Amino acid sequence: MAAPEISASTTVNAPASKVWQRVTDLSAMGQRSPQCKKMILLPRGSSSSNSSAAGASTGAGGSSAGAGAPAPTPTPGTVTINFNRQGILWWPTWAVVTEVEPEKVFEFKIPLNGTRWRFELTPTADGAQTVLTEKRLVPGGNTSLVSRVLVAAVLGGEEKFEASLQEGIQQTIRALAREAENF
Repeated sequence: MAAPEISASTTVNAPASKVWQRVTDLSAMGQRSPQCKKMILLPRGSSSSNSSAAGASTGAGGSSAGAGAPAPTPTPGTVTINFNRQGILWWPTWAVVTEVEPEKVFEFKIPLNGTRWRFELTPTADGAQTVLTEKRLVPGGNTSLVSRVLVAAVLGGEEKFEASLQEGIQQTIRALAREAENF
């Protein structure tokens, strides 16, 4: 059984608006996460969404936000194709953005295993800093059968895999903090 929640928090020396811009720039995830090496936003229905999504899909090699303007914020229903890595193993997944509350909550779900990845931003009283929390949530502690088999047979078992996720979450939020503080 998977841990219902794995999380870590850090205080970022930047206002929530700057942290939010970094959290929602999914095209840069590969530069932050030791496991999720690339997220590609799939185009949405309208032409303006298509051009935004295309600009945001630069992947691990670059971020559209780094080119000057912030990357567009993905909206609920936005789908990404993801490429994950642990050691020599690579595997694809996809995600669907499920919750967007600007400068407060950003969440996406991995349909293949039922996990949710959530970022929560809490500004300090003066607004100069932001507490950033990243969570991997498994409602009821149950992932899909496919996920359980792969974790047990290929990824070293639940305990080892979740320890690597915990380390990865910490690495990701530290990278987000550095980016926001230097943005």
